[in-house]
Amino acid sequence: MKVSKQNIKNLLSSVSSDGRGAFERFYNLYYDQVFRFAYYCLGEKEACKEVVSDVFFSIWKSKARLKEIDNIDTYLYITVRNEALRHISRSNSVNKIQMDQLYSCLLYTSDAADEAR
Repeated sequence: MKVSKQNIKNLLSSVSSDGRGAFERFYNLYYDQVFRFAYYCLGEKEACKEVVSDVFFSIWKSKARLKEIDNIDTYLYITVRNEALRHISRSNSVNKIQMDQLYSCLLYTSDAADEAR
């Protein structure tokens, strides 16, 4: 589903001020995108669920700042990347596969940010 930039700006502004109803719409709109990118970074479904939960909780905590965001896609990619890094650093065993996936994730995020500019 394609949503216009203005509609996204309006949604972010609503989340900033209105709270739950608008946040639920935001969550439903972006959940799949956030989950797919978390899976790209981590490759484990359970880890992704945890990271996605952390991402949306973080967004809820700082919802007042959402109306200041110009590119929500880039913001979400960077937030997911950072949460994935935290998740890996908290996990007891970091194996080579996770590090390779993380490296790919970091490269992808960097490329996505460059394209957004």
